[in-house]
Amino acid sequence: MDQFEIPWAPVFGNHDYEGRADKAKLAEIYEASEHCLFKSGPEGMNGMGNYILNLTRKGEVVYSLFLFDDGQFRVVDGQITDGGIGENQIEWYKWAVNGINQTSGREVPNMAFMHVPVPEYKELTDNFEMGLRLEDSCTAAVNDGFFDAFKNNGGTHMFAGHDHLNNFITEYDGVKMCYYTKSSYKCNFTF
Repeated sequence: MDQFEIPWAPVFGNHDYEGRADKAKLAEIYEASEHCLFKSGPEGMNGMGNYILNLTRKGEVVYSLFLFDDGQFRVVDGQITDGGIGENQIEWYKWAVNGINQTSGREVPNMAFMHVPVPEYKELTDNFEMGLRLEDSCTAAVNDGFFDAFKNNGGTHMFAGHDHLNNFITEYDGVKMCYYTKSSYKCNFTF
């Protein structure tokens, strides 16, 4: 990625650390990359790689991008399920939004990037602004309330990428819900 000399910001998925390197090693590699904006994020929180990128114009924050590591597996009713944004991540998000708004003197809009979609993705119809749903949304099994916290704290766009074939944008309850295409095998680039 560094050869392109373009800033980039990865989000961990649920399979990224199943190879020869664990998350700590991958984080170390990302943070050493000249153009990678990844940060390991606060300790004591779900995942590794919860961080914020503030987009600025003339020194003023115009948009905040929240990147979450939600790909950890959870055990729900004795079953291993896909992760999701946890309570401590939601509290961190609300705390950070409040701080950015106070520092900026106004409400700064924000976007969220995650791997495993919030359960509200299951409620979306197929009336998309663009793109296609080619498989059911595989969402987090537990709803810790991130969508509501996001919607109530200046969130405008939510991005997920867990499914292999979905690639769409739609609006749900005032928030743009987006699926970005995963990389690797079985990709769908229809737009």
